Amino acid sequence: MKLTDYEKRNYVMKDKEDFIILSKIRELEKRKLNNKDKETVKIIRAQLKKTGDCH
Repeated sequence: MKLTDYEKRNYVMKDKEDFIILSKIRELEKRKLNNKDKETVKIIRAQLKKTGDCH
C-alpha cells in the first residue's frame, strides 16, 4: 500500500498493523455506508492521527 503525502504527514505509521488498519479504512470508505458506519470509520481513522506533542 502506498501512502499519500497527507497520510505521511498526519498519521502515525510505526507498525505493520497501522498499515493494515489504514488499508481496511480505505476499503470501507469506498463502500456505501450508513451514517453510523461512516462515523465509526472516522473515529478509527482519528486514532491513527499524530498529535501535536509528538517529536
